[in-house]
Amino acid sequence: MNIGGSGGGLKEPQVGDYVYFAPGAKVYGDIQITSRIAVAANAAVGKSFLISDKLIGGIPAKEIADIDIHKIIKV
Repeated sequence: MNIGGSGGGLKEPQVGDYVYFAPGAKVYGDIQITSRIAVAANAAVGKSFLISDKLIGGIPAKEIADIDIHKIIKV
């Protein structure tokens, strides 16, 4: 998984609580990901997702399905 800035920008992604990143996910740029989101394997996330209880994935990432994050992340 990779998280970082993009294009020489000084800002990096801001990530909320209870976010799951599957192997190979890439999250980049001045974006926000809210709490209770799962990022699918090999997804490329370059825009903000200000929703909760969703699975996002693809290249570029988009909403795929509703989820219960507590079935993925045990707390």
